[in-house]
Amino acid sequence: MAHRRPRARREERHRLADLPNFQIGHALNNMLCYAARPHGYDPDKCVFEVAVYELYPPGEEPHTEWVYTPADDPDWRTVLPQDFTNMAAVQQGMKTRGFTGPKPNPYRERSVVNLHHNLASYMGTGAPSEPA
Repeated sequence: MAHRRPRARREERHRLADLPNFQIGHALNNMLCYAARPHGYDPDKCVFEVAVYELYPPGEEPHTEWVYTPADDPDWRTVLPQDFTNMAAVQQGMKTRGFTGPKPNPYRERSVVNLHHNLASYMGTGAPSEPA
């Protein structure tokens, strides 16, 4: 039989993805956070923020500041430029006739579906429906 963490611990990791435009990838002493926000009223653009948070011993925290880094900057290395390319392809695909709307991943995004279901129940409207 496979070892399973207690239910509370299993659910804890999913709470980090309850907001669809904010993602956290975490490790023991740091986390990589992505946030995507609208760019005014232009549906073809967004403000995409990447932040790395790291734990330091008290008194050893470095001074930091936000820095704008263009998407083609070599300091991004390899992973994030792949994400940037994927985002552009996803946006293009969302504008095709065959796109019927976003659908949550039934396993990975079940916490988001549950949140929407509970909000709809509380508000009395907007319940999620089965995908077509």
